[in-house]
Amino acid sequence: MRKFLPYIIVFAIILTSCKKQLSHNVEIAADAVRNKTLVYYDTVTEDDAYVHLMSNSNTEDLLILINDENPILRYYAFIGLYERNYAQLDDIFVKYKNDEQQILISNGACLKSLTPVNKLFEEVISKDSYYTYLFKTNKYRNTAFK
Repeated sequence: MRKFLPYIIVFAIILTSCKKQLSHNVEIAADAVRNKTLVYYDTVTEDDAYVHLMSNSNTEDLLILINDENPILRYYAFIGLYERNYAQLDDIFVKYKNDEQQILISNGACLKSLTPVNKLFEEVISKDSYYTYLFKTNKYRNTAFK
């Protein structure tokens, strides 16, 4: 068994190195989101950090970022997947249905509240959602949840 140990170690290293890595630009964009402490609910898609993240990432990158420890980054990745009509978004929603980590949300002026990630995800995919309206009425033309 000992003579196979080096081969097992090399095989494990190869497997872990094959895992998709984020590009430098995506990491920079993700770091900008991680540094946020407050999300302006009604203007998320206009936020420079969100726009930068979306312009530098693809769907695969967002699927990696949805598992980040930072709740704001998970939220932005979820909105991005919704924006891009990701077919398995419902599966991601179910995976995070118990995610109670809080995000400080501002609804404008001085109104702020701590909101759990799972409630924000639920709001994104709701048929009456701000995002449903936004992506149906602008260039994104979202049709995923009609």
